[in-house]
Amino acid sequence: MQVPRGQGRAQHLDGIWLGKIAGVAGHAHAVTLSQRLRQRFESIESPRSQYQMTAAGGENLGEALADAGRSTGDQSSAVTPVGMVLHDEDQLPQGEQEIILRAPELEFTMRRPLIAGNWKMQGSSAMVRSLIAAIEAAGPFADVDVAVMPPYPFLPAALAMARTIIVGAQDASAQAAGAYTGEVSASMLADIGCRQVILGHSERRQYHAEAEDLIAAKFLAVQSAGLTPILCVGETRAQREAGETEAVVTAQLSAVLAAAGVQAFANAVLAYEPVWAIGTGLTATPAQAQAVHALLRGIIGGTSASIAGSLRILYGGSVKPGNAATLFSEADIDGGLIGGASLIADDFVAIIRAAAR
Repeated sequence: MQVPRGQGRAQHLDGIWLGKIAGVAGHAHAVTLSQRLRQRFESIESPRSQYQMTAAGGENLGEALADAGRSTGDQSSAVTPVGMVLHDEDQLPQGEQEIILRAPELEFTMRRPLIAGNWKMQGSSAMVRSLIAAIEAAGPFADVDVAVMPPYPFLPAALAMARTIIVGAQDASAQAAGAYTGEVSASMLADIGCRQVILGHSERRQYHAEAEDLIAAKFLAVQSAGLTPILCVGETRAQREAGETEAVVTAQLSAVLAAAGVQAFANAVLAYEPVWAIGTGLTATPAQAQAVHALLRGIIGGTSASIAGSLRILYGGSVKPGNAATLFSEADIDGGLIGGASLIADDFVAIIRAAAR
């Protein structure tokens, strides 16, 4: 199942936005579907026979699309009877239509991209002022949310300067309060104005031996404080080479699902971060990343299609201006959890703009 992320002008429609196609006076003459549109359509899991194929004027488009495919040699257009809707709007350029796939039995919501900068243990007061100012000056950014996660000491300065940027933290305690030296509770973060918290990052798992039960407890604590958790999952290089990627990320996500329930993910973000691609210069190919993102969405969708459809899943692993647009073009990649590039204003802004396209 694929759900739109806010593209085009289909946001008010109860369907899956697949893209625009060329038409003539609102009709499906010489219509062809691009390879990407076909892939999106074919990935939908619900029985296609349940869909009704209609145009804005109510006429059946099955034969028109199939005829267009035969006449142009593009067999990807021969999709009858699979339920496409052409929706014509005055706002669209003349001769273009939007393809909407309607599935009345399912709920669909728009997924707004999120670009979150994880500053890790980097920075200074001067850097915070400079970087926040540069990001704010480049905005506002249409159709994309932007967040930064500075180290704890710099959160107040970032919050004081941020106007359109979401400010979050890199971690939070599983405890609400008490004699826990060095810990920071989720309620403390909420009290100063933070809105999101990264949890389960691979560096916390590796260097602080955070296990699944602790991460799940932190997830619950963060949500109890009214904050949005960004839950990270991902495999090491050895695990990928051993063919264990699916098993690893499934176990990581399932541990939090078991503790919090699927409804908790209506107010959460997932981030897939292949450990072997973090800070190494290596990057998962768009196909590799998409496969894991689709798996994660499918796990959630096994219990709730609507929550799976609205859940934002970020990719984190050496995202740069040069590869961001290609990664974000994948159907189930809804933005990025950005490390090193988030410390360079021009690079971070370029990545934000890539997500906004």
